[in-house]
Amino acid sequence: MRDLTILYLRDLTIFLTTGIVPLEYSTIKKKQIVVRVPDYQFIVGQLYKLGTYKIIRWCAHEQTSILWECHNGVVGVGEKATTQKILQERLLLPTLFKDMKRYAQSCNVCQRIEKP
Repeated sequence: MRDLTILYLRDLTIFLTTGIVPLEYSTIKKKQIVVRVPDYQFIVGQLYKLGTYKIIRWCAHEQTSILWECHNGVVGVGEKATTQKILQERLLLPTLFKDMKRYAQSCNVCQRIEKP
């Protein structure tokens, strides 16, 4: 799933910088990229998304390291605390909630602390 997200962000970046959608894409996939592009901006070599309440979030490609750092860093452990920290830092991980849930399920400490 994470590989598909990175490819999707890569395709958006290519379209924003060149205006070209890969030729091998189906018509439906091309339309999806064109429809979603207005929410994204390419600023100083980085991809950003304009989200709810006009908050600009950086589209991070290094999802695993960000999850690890926020989970094991100052914030402490816990699925909710880590997710809140990532959102407060204005990062956009397209599959944040799914990835964080999977990450917390694999964490022994989270399993003992968090209530089901």
